[in-house]
Amino acid sequence: MTDALAEYIDWYNTRTAIGVRPKKDTTRMTQLPFLNLGCGKIALPGEQPGHHSIVESAIYQYPLWHNVDRNAQPGVDECVDVFTYPWPWADNSFDGALLSHIVEHIPHETRASDEPMVYEMHVTEQEMRDYFLWVARNQHLRNQFQDGWHAFFYELWRVLTPGTIAHILGPYCWTQGAMCDPTHTRYLTEQTFVHGDDSSPFVYKTGGAKFELVKPAQFKLNELFMSERDDYEVLQRHFATRVNVVYDIYVQLRAVK
Repeated sequence: MTDALAEYIDWYNTRTAIGVRPKKDTTRMTQLPFLNLGCGKIALPGEQPGHHSIVESAIYQYPLWHNVDRNAQPGVDECVDVFTYPWPWADNSFDGALLSHIVEHIPHETRASDEPMVYEMHVTEQEMRDYFLWVARNQHLRNQFQDGWHAFFYELWRVLTPGTIAHILGPYCWTQGAMCDPTHTRYLTEQTFVHGDDSSPFVYKTGGAKFELVKPAQFKLNELFMSERDDYEVLQRHFATRVNVVYDIYVQLRAVK
């Protein structure tokens, strides 16, 4: 057992997170936990949710998970706003990750984890001074983060161990679910995760993060089109002219280090 794993297990067995179910046999684990980002009400390990049907089912049987959400609720191990950077975990802390219906919400703007929150109303002069002082000292962080998409995936790459896989599930671009939710900032297609360098989906100036696709993107098809799933030409016409041909897109990205 590695020192990092022993430290995590010790923390895991003594923490007081809200409503967390104790995990069994953690002392016999030989790997680090998986990261469940933006878990909401789906705390793992547990049964595979019905709307996760296209995700590789084996990951739900992994016994050691770290469930993260911005809001405290039953099953959440740690409350973290993962749209602020950097994340609070050390490099190479997790042996896998599940990101279900979160990447379509990644803001374009970036904010540092310790950046003061300043609202337009009811802000005091001292709070404004503190904020501008922080900006003056840390503007380089914003420049480094670039777009929020870059910052988010750099942090994901950083906290994963080499060669491990991030499982990403989200609404397909041409669906009502994707287009009608006013909180969505990204629209996901099979090209989203190969956009950038010719050999890798994500090679940015920010830290040199690099992921590679494990296999082509998979889709959850609308049952109305199930009989046509083998007719590529017919399906392509539907993709070009109709929404809701597929509901979700699922990709597996391997952290290359």
